Amino acid sequence: MIKIQKKLTQVNSFLTFVGGLLILVVSIIFTLDVIMRNAFNSPFSWSYDVGNYLLLCISLFPASYAFQKNIHVKMEIVVSNLNDKLGKICVVISDLLVLLLFTFLFYLSFQRMIHTMNTDQKTYGIISIPSSWLFIAICIMLFLLVLTVLMKFIKLETSNMLSQDESNSQKINDLTL
Repeated sequence: MIKIQKKLTQVNSFLTFVGGLLILVVSIIFTLDVIMRNAFNSPFSWSYDVGNYLLLCISLFPASYAFQKNIHVKMEIVVSNLNDKLGKICVVISDLLVLLLFTFLFYLSFQRMIHTMNTDQKTYGIISIPSSWLFIAICIMLFLLVLTVLMKFIKLETSNMLSQDESNSQKINDLTL
């Protein structure tokens, strides 16, 4: 379990780094495109398509890392105003809902990926690539998200069980004294 967690952390950290680099690449492409359009009246014909594909990666790559490090957008104000037990219940329920959502999205994306592979669909635009490439990337990212949320959920449940064991042993020690 620990090995999987470490490998997942490494993969998520690497993809987050790549996502950061892609932000730089997109910025350079769009900046050069604006310069070419305004200075030479000759913009890049491919910048819009490449920008869209890279923005997809930029938005998906760091998502697993954000969930793993618990830095994603969440409603802390609601949970912080609840007592500890109810707050933990809300976190478990939200993690389960997120897990179900990402699993469902993975299932739908996987079906769409298979369909686009079988029908050899291509993207529209100047740069036409097989649509299945995009769905492969989406499926990989959703699989990582499902795995990350599942590992987070297992870690949360394990820590809850350990804290219950510690409180039970403390009660036993108190009784024996």
